[in-house]
Amino acid sequence: MKHTLSVIVRADIGEDEIRIAVEGCVTDQSQNALHSVLRRARELDPESPVILDLRATQHCEPSAIALLQMTVDEIDPYHRTTHILAPDPLPHCAVPVGADIGSDY
Repeated sequence: MKHTLSVIVRADIGEDEIRIAVEGCVTDQSQNALHSVLRRARELDPESPVILDLRATQHCEPSAIALLQMTVDEIDPYHRTTHILAPDPLPHCAVPVGADIGSDY
């Protein structure tokens, strides 16, 4: 099993938010792919809230969430319109120890 991400950006006309739904494994490496998605979503409508929804992830590293939070801090320093919804508790990796995890980023 490889660490992969699936991302859907939902920006419906007339809705009050832009939601980025993420599935798969959010790791220190894969979270980099979400930086540009966050920035582009913010540019779609600077007034609408942007929600990065990680609750459907299968694996989410705490350090990856911290790195994503640093990106949010850069985009929206006062956290007025950009938020991260993290799963609680954070799901652990289902990849067996010693397995070849590769990378699909």
